[in-house]
Amino acid sequence: MAETLAKAPIERRKKAFEALDQFFDSIPGSRRLTSDELGVYSGHSFETGWSTSKDCADGVGRTLHVLFGGDLPYVMPRIAVSDGPSVLEWPHLEPQGLLCLSPPGSAVDIEHPIDVVRFLLEEATRLIDDCVEHRNEDHFRDEFHSYWQIAIDDDPSPSRPFFSLIEPVGPSRRISIWRRKSACLVAEDDESAKRWLNNRGVDVGPGGCTDGLLIWLSQPLVPTEYPESGRDLLGRIQSLAMEEMKMLTRNWNPIPDAIFVILGAPSRFGTCLAGIVVASPNNTRFLLNGFRHGRVPPKILLTHYLAGSKSLVKAKVHRTDHLWVHGRDGDNKQGKLRQNRVALIGCGSVGGQLARLLAQAGVGHLLLVDPEMLVWANTGRHCLGARSVYKEKAKAVAEEIKTSFPHIGSVLPKVEAVGPNAEELMKELLSYELIITTAGNWAAESFLNDWQQSIQTSPPILYGWVEEHALAAHAVLIPSGGPCFQCGVNGNGRPNLQMTEWPEGNGLSQEPACGALYSPYGPAELAFAHSLLSQTVIDILVRRLRSSMHRIWIAELVRIKDSGGRLTETCIKEFNDVGTGGRILEAQWRPADECPVCMLRNR
Repeated sequence: MAETLAKAPIERRKKAFEALDQFFDSIPGSRRLTSDELGVYSGHSFETGWSTSKDCADGVGRTLHVLFGGDLPYVMPRIAVSDGPSVLEWPHLEPQGLLCLSPPGSAVDIEHPIDVVRFLLEEATRLIDDCVEHRNEDHFRDEFHSYWQIAIDDDPSPSRPFFSLIEPVGPSRRISIWRRKSACLVAEDDESAKRWLNNRGVDVGPGGCTDGLLIWLSQPLVPTEYPESGRDLLGRIQSLAMEEMKMLTRNWNPIPDAIFVILGAPSRFGTCLAGIVVASPNNTRFLLNGFRHGRVPPKILLTHYLAGSKSLVKAKVHRTDHLWVHGRDGDNKQGKLRQNRVALIGCGSVGGQLARLLAQAGVGHLLLVDPEMLVWANTGRHCLGARSVYKEKAKAVAEEIKTSFPHIGSVLPKVEAVGPNAEELMKELLSYELIITTAGNWAAESFLNDWQQSIQTSPPILYGWVEEHALAAHAVLIPSGGPCFQCGVNGNGRPNLQMTEWPEGNGLSQEPACGALYSPYGPAELAFAHSLLSQTVIDILVRRLRSSMHRIWIAELVRIKDSGGRLTETCIKEFNDVGTGGRILEAQWRPADECPVCMLRNR
């Protein structure tokens, strides 16, 4: 069998070659490409190709090359127009004449290679017709980043990439630039740049940031509009942002060696950003001719600077701002999530990963509270690993989040426990929109419940926990003034609605130490709890849910049975039928007639 499987791709490839040879032999003037002709496409590793011709809309017959790598017939071939115009004259024309006809990784019908080639040749002809008749020039604007990337200068030293934190909207304005040899960071202000760098563990060092400029255009440029010199840039944009450009000169002492500019514009597919570095004129003394030092009018100084500069370098901009990282401008929840303030109590196996998921989902401000230290036994199911052992969980999780998502608004760790002695912490919690507790500690949770129900302006609290073996997970939202958390638990904090039970007493295990009980589960089981809790938090924040609710994830019943457990009578009574499990359920969080907390609150 193994030998047959090894031969199958070879046999398929051989048949594809034979079929393609027959297909091109049937087309007059078509032929196999020579090795020298294939060598023109350096960097692409094409092994085989055919040449054919097509008559186009302008009456010109053009030569097309159909190119295959060693992955024939599993990957879409490339089509190149060998006698086409220079790059950037046509949309979708790449260097070496290659046409962009399908996205990378497009599925291909491996059973019918001739149909694939015939389709691509038709698409290539259609594209060329659109280009020669100027029907698709708007594509230059729609896909600006691709064409700007082609236009970027080859010299890698001045064409350093820009990493942008700026808000991707107008108007034109002054921005901050943090420069190093390898890259430039672009931010709205110095503080934003330094926070991002500090979160990444970068020493900002002396010198700080310099002024740059964002010039906001009404639409992206087409290649014929790309500036090639400082004078060219001045001519294209001085009517748009001269006042902002003049601001750059106010702190020029001495005159800078370069001006950093970001061009921004909206397009049909989102915001476009491009970087430009304008080097200073070779002789800067002429900029001051006729004026005393510091008295050159800003407009004249800047105009002469740009007009005298002969070096302009185009650079790529990598967006690292919130709206791009969290949804590539396409997630309409982010405008709210980035402003939300969430406090999370408990950074253990449930809370630690939940904190990271919330940051990754776009929640902009987090407070992480946990008094404990990470130990080796935690690492098998915690988001932190060995390098964080013997570090405080709250601090280590906060550092991990800030390093991974340096644009985040704030992540504050608190290495302490909630309780009567944490007076300042409890005051700080009032400034957050939502409090989450995954501590799994009845002392902390019963205190939180008392505290919340005694304060009219308390934020809602989301209680999250897993049952034994993590085969059920719970998310309970308790707003101030409704049924409290103790309405649904007994005096020891055991939930009234428990989904699983363990007749043989194997719900918990014990380490070889006094009182060292734990629930045996791993990260795979926990993933369902993390999903339940993170989605519930997003729903609460985005939809502004303010009524009590109880969501439960229950594992597949066969997994519960294999672990030695079963559904409780309370579960069966509440839901009647959970099917085969592996689903999320909704239950009511009902007020209890004799709840001591609610009775005290209602006096």
